[in-house]
Amino acid sequence: MGIDYELLGQRIREARIKACMTQATLSGIIGLSPAHYSHIESGKAKINLPTLVAIAQALDTTIDLLL
Repeated sequence: MGIDYELLGQRIREARIKACMTQATLSGIIGLSPAHYSHIESGKAKINLPTLVAIAQALDTTIDLLL
């Protein structure tokens, strides 16, 4: 079973909106370009574990909830 990057991106987007953050704000916090972060949310870019951990921490959520 592989990772569904589109579903992961949707869950990240939902958590970001719940946290009242813009894509630009979150991408700055985790050290990614806004364009690359946008591709993660849209499922067009794969995400590595350190980036996923940084996103989860910035959004005060867990990796389990995102996956």
